[in-house]
Amino acid sequence: MSPWFSEIRRWEYLLGFDNEQGGLGRRLPVLLTIALLVAALPLVARGAHRWTAGLRRTPVPLVGVALGFVLLTPSPSKWTHYFGTLAGVGALAVVAGVALVVAAARRPADATVRGAAAAGTVAAVVLTALVFAGRNDWFLWSGWGVPRLDGPFEPLDSPAVWLLVAVLVLAGTLLAVRPVPRAAAMLPAGVVVTALVTGVAVVVGSLAVAPLRQDGGYSVGAQMWDEFTGRGGCGILDHVTVPRDGGALAAAGGEDTLTGFTEGGGWPQPPPDGGTGWGSRDGGPGTTGEFTSRWYSVPAGPPDRELTVDVAGRTGQGNVVELEYARAGSAEPDGALPLDDTATSDDARADYPSERVEEATPLDRPGWRGVRVTVGELPEGTDRVRVHAVDDTTDAGGWVAVAAPRLVEPAPMLRDADGPVYVDWSILWSAPCLRDLPAVRAGLVQTPRYLVLGPSSLGFALDVSFTGAAGGSFAAMRRTTTESVIGTRVDTADDPEQDDWGRVTRIDTDLAVDAYDVRSDRVSRWGWEGDRSPLGRPELPPP
Repeated sequence: MSPWFSEIRRWEYLLGFDNEQGGLGRRLPVLLTIALLVAALPLVARGAHRWTAGLRRTPVPLVGVALGFVLLTPSPSKWTHYFGTLAGVGALAVVAGVALVVAAARRPADATVRGAAAAGTVAAVVLTALVFAGRNDWFLWSGWGVPRLDGPFEPLDSPAVWLLVAVLVLAGTLLAVRPVPRAAAMLPAGVVVTALVTGVAVVVGSLAVAPLRQDGGYSVGAQMWDEFTGRGGCGILDHVTVPRDGGALAAAGGEDTLTGFTEGGGWPQPPPDGGTGWGSRDGGPGTTGEFTSRWYSVPAGPPDRELTVDVAGRTGQGNVVELEYARAGSAEPDGALPLDDTATSDDARADYPSERVEEATPLDRPGWRGVRVTVGELPEGTDRVRVHAVDDTTDAGGWVAVAAPRLVEPAPMLRDADGPVYVDWSILWSAPCLRDLPAVRAGLVQTPRYLVLGPSSLGFALDVSFTGAAGGSFAAMRRTTTESVIGTRVDTADDPEQDDWGRVTRIDTDLAVDAYDVRSDRVSRWGWEGDRSPLGRPELPPP
């Protein structure tokens, strides 16, 4: 919770550039409403609303939205989307302000009218430029494919441009309104309306062109179009696949050679499919070594098939994991494809092969994940592959483990889930087909079989529902269950800005699911008394 005196943070978020809290779409209504208030409130104080019949009630929404900005101060949260609570009265205020400014222009000789026009025009020019100085930033996947995602809308972010717009608006007004002072008094309303139309066109146009820029990948615009045309599917999940095991590759000659690696060990936990694996962890952090597997046959088939090598530990940053390949008749490898999923720079991750799993600083990654290679990436005529791994690092997380290559087929995600699916708040509206959600009733929550969570960039927000200190409904679940991340891949994963779509976790437990002994009591209490139970700790039945 934030105290009232930290309200400045809300405006820092709105005018900042480091997150979507200050994007173009959020600045547009707030700043342009303020620009119009600068022009309209002096007219209200002057009593201009009484000069024309039908405008006597215009002060109500204008004063109301001004008070609304003030009343946000004691709110305990300072996110900019809470400006949305003023949307209704704000829309009325814009209409009322435009009408009042236009009506007051009939008395251009009035000093208040002239002053309000000058101040309003300056405010409209400066604040409109500030609107377009914000990034065209949208929450998580909503920004995929949107232009100007990482910078301001040049040249619309320049006050000079909007000063020129003001001159053009004045010239256009003079075609219908004379004399010049009267047209000039209407200028704040003209600039604000022009900026609003431009801003809405930019926002709608950005979402409209995003599907073209994504070239078949996910975008909000494409999802909305599918819904509009009756082809609605499952949003972003239509673009995410999980690997369906096509079986292990058949051995094709040669022998495993290993130094410092252990067959069937050298890792914290075995490979997920129970296949053959080799790891370098058993000898301790200082162990180094090298491993080369036997050859495995690549069966004939279409080039869009994928091979996967399960890996654990560090696949780069001093270590090496690669898939060597050879043509028929070759005694030595013809080449190798790197299987390094630890690279973090855009240049190093031009071809990012790993299925998406929960990311952290890749220094010690004990979990297994699949690294995929499309058969079409191998040179024509390749009929054999083998795994080559080198452990050259001696720090605590420097070990590496690999498993034998397997054939996988991409499959749709969670279309036939064998239990309830918890969908994180951050992805809920982008995955409309997931309807079997865990029920919450009578103070109990149903144990989910799967968790569909947002990207790791959300940080603590991903764990709120599972943290007791934050009042998470599912906090107790982690005491009695185990979680395993399912490797997934979004179809635009080659773009480092889009590979982190989120993650899927499978929940397992040895206990009977949702088999609770329940006791119900009715207690009345005031809200300020908190959530401490007056019943004390319940006695558990004997085992």
